[in-house]
Amino acid sequence: MDKALISIFEKIRDEPLEIPENYLDKDNRCWGKSRRLYALLTKEGYNVRYRVCSFKWSKQRFPKEILEIPHKDNDFHLYLEIRIKNKWIKLDCSNDCLLPEYNSWNGKEDCKIEVNYEKIFSPKKSLEIENQEKRSFQEDIKENKQFYSAVNTFLKKIRKKY
Repeated sequence: MDKALISIFEKIRDEPLEIPENYLDKDNRCWGKSRRLYALLTKEGYNVRYRVCSFKWSKQRFPKEILEIPHKDNDFHLYLEIRIKNKWIKLDCSNDCLLPEYNSWNGKEDCKIEVNYEKIFSPKKSLEIENQEKRSFQEDIKENKQFYSAVNTFLKKIRKKY
């Protein structure tokens, strides 16, 4: 498979996963990383689309003390699909390679979706949710800042040290 394609995926994947704690921070959560990967792959001529799934923070693997911080439990996760040989392949670049669990991608097969998801939305509904998230992003940060800060601290703590 195209090594350049895999390299593009790994470049974005290996940016440290981090949720913005204010509107000016770089967006290195699933939304920002997937959007950047989408832009790069589209620029290279690949057919790519957004996919969104719903999930509950309470069903992810975080310590109880983090999950007890007030936050909205229901949320959405963004990943991509790329068309290769007439087949849509899942690409999830969310978790960086220093986290205990992350996606390696061989350029041919689906990646694992990086959250324990509830429901995957159609491509059309995914695009609607993706556009809505752009409009509600700043308010979401304000409402969940303490929780996001705790998640970021936890992610930094569990990253492999080399």
